[in-house]
Amino acid sequence: MGSWLMKYFSKKRAGPLIRAYDIDSHSLNTKVGDIQSSGHIKICTTIEESVKSADVVFVCVPVQITHNVIELCVAKMRAGSIIAEISSVKGTNFNALQKLPTFIRPLSIHPMFGPGLRDNKCMKILLVPVRDKDIEVKILAELFEEALIKVVPGPKKHDRAIALVLGLTYLTNIVFARILSSEDLLFLKEISGKTFGLQSLLCESVLTDEPDLVLALLKENRFALGYFEKYAKELSIIIRSLESKNNQAIRKKLIQTRSDIKKQNDIQLSYEKMYEIAGKL
Repeated sequence: MGSWLMKYFSKKRAGPLIRAYDIDSHSLNTKVGDIQSSGHIKICTTIEESVKSADVVFVCVPVQITHNVIELCVAKMRAGSIIAEISSVKGTNFNALQKLPTFIRPLSIHPMFGPGLRDNKCMKILLVPVRDKDIEVKILAELFEEALIKVVPGPKKHDRAIALVLGLTYLTNIVFARILSSEDLLFLKEISGKTFGLQSLLCESVLTDEPDLVLALLKENRFALGYFEKYAKELSIIIRSLESKNNQAIRKKLIQTRSDIKKQNDIQLSYEKMYEIAGKL
């Protein structure tokens, strides 16, 4: 995501000077070299060099060390500057922002897209207000003019939702991918319909993420394990029903689930959208 941010801001009209730092200097040099308008990007050799005169600092590091890097940056930042952390799990990282001195403006954001985003109109960014919601929304809107900004009232609500939106989704796709990995995937794709095609596409795309990010989504979010256990329990009930040939129990569960979802969403429209998406692939 640090690379994506470099590319995004380097394309801005009268683009700002971007100072970039990474502990992997070779990787950083390669990424900067791949970005057009790289004249706007200066590679720094220390965190201090990259943040000391910056207007805005983005911390794009693994979830587990984000709060430590925030502290390192703030110690060298000038008064009136902004620091934004983009972690997928807030918790400790949000607490670190709350403890910042008043002369630093904090932003707790979560881009709901990956570095493969092509169309900026699909840019959704979550904001968890730290001090002043209105001011922080305004800052975020100025930084990302095309973004759809969704305010999430508090780190607990954010992490609980992300445990489902990302954590359970990733777990499901990882298990699905594990099973597919020992099968003839090319043959399965040849004979499959739209449902399998989209599901296999999702599970393969999940595998492109860095293992540290996946582990953070599964392990660092304190709400995730509870949903995983709930998932395992539901799966166990279905398996036991199948083993006992209790078709009525499964049928009843399917009918109830469909009814519950239909109260919140148009499942027929979802079916039509699936074919619409599949047709564009």
